[in-house]
Amino acid sequence: MKVMRPWLVAPRTIEYREQEIHLTPNTVLVKHVCTAPSQGTAVHRYLAEEIELDSFNRQKSGGPFPYPWLQGFAYGVGRIEEVGAKVQLVKKGQLIYSQKLTADLSVLDPSDLIPLPDGLDPESAAMLLQAEVGLKGARAAKIILGDTVLVTGQGPIGNFAAQLCKLTGAYQVVVSDLSDLKLQISLQMDIDLALNPRTKDMLNCIEEFTHGQGADVVVESSGSPEAFLQGCGAAAGGGRIVILGWILDSCRFNMSEAFTPKGLEMVVCHAGQLGDWQLARRRLRSRGMRGDGLPKASVSLNSPLNDDYLYLMDLITQGKLKAKELITHRFPINDLVQVWDEFIKPSDTSVHGEYAQILFTSDNV
Repeated sequence: MKVMRPWLVAPRTIEYREQEIHLTPNTVLVKHVCTAPSQGTAVHRYLAEEIELDSFNRQKSGGPFPYPWLQGFAYGVGRIEEVGAKVQLVKKGQLIYSQKLTADLSVLDPSDLIPLPDGLDPESAAMLLQAEVGLKGARAAKIILGDTVLVTGQGPIGNFAAQLCKLTGAYQVVVSDLSDLKLQISLQMDIDLALNPRTKDMLNCIEEFTHGQGADVVVESSGSPEAFLQGCGAAAGGGRIVILGWILDSCRFNMSEAFTPKGLEMVVCHAGQLGDWQLARRRLRSRGMRGDGLPKASVSLNSPLNDDYLYLMDLITQGKLKAKELITHRFPINDLVQVWDEFIKPSDTSVHGEYAQILFTSDNV
């Protein structure tokens, strides 16, 4: 069986390449349904900007970006079309979430799949990666019941972080973004105050809103140096700064002015890191041992990471965490190149433009 996969072969250049795939007794054939790309990363990769690349890959590729790079599918929902003779954990026709969908049809190991529970909308499930990163930010915030939280940047990750901070026990959640559309969506998520720094004086608004105390926790998810500095200025004494977004541009500030007088604490927590290290260690210890004290042979679908996805799927199914409401544009997956060229413009100061979340579909969902 042959499939076509989209590969980024140069900046803003995608080629579809044919590849042979084969179903084996231990694998399943999955048809792509919908993908909600992590847009910040997708933008930087499409423009061939250096992000999430270790020194080995950069050296091996002979430059700042390794080509070719598989583009366009990956994180999303699929439907199982065929099941290998020895596979028992999943069944034909089942909807699943996976981070390894690479084409309209993919052959995957069952351990790469997370079955969707009944009642979970596939479009909502397609955004589990963004929700999981937002969950890391909310955990790293270490919110104490009654805290005021500022989340800078209201792309999907920032929006999820804001929602989860509220669920974690934040008394008030303030969000900021340069897009009025994103702010309008955030206000539909039980957010208390939404600010656009282009039209509002951020520091004055937050000082007034918190009666001069400032934000106990700031979660920076925009990747903007200016937003980071605004967050430091809005933080309360002894506050915690969580860096959730990728800040690629230089960010120069005076430590003795921005951090030292207030005694601020900063922690970096993005998609490539665990977020809450203590929680991760506890889970790894508990998952790594059987009841008799011997190591487990396999964790398969029950990995610590999948625990978070199952938890998030439950929150979405119950309506406690909103996901589908963030989607503003839907396109066929074969419009990939046209969509990136239309919506992603290097000169755009907000990078993502006036939309919240794009969904690529291969099926009616």
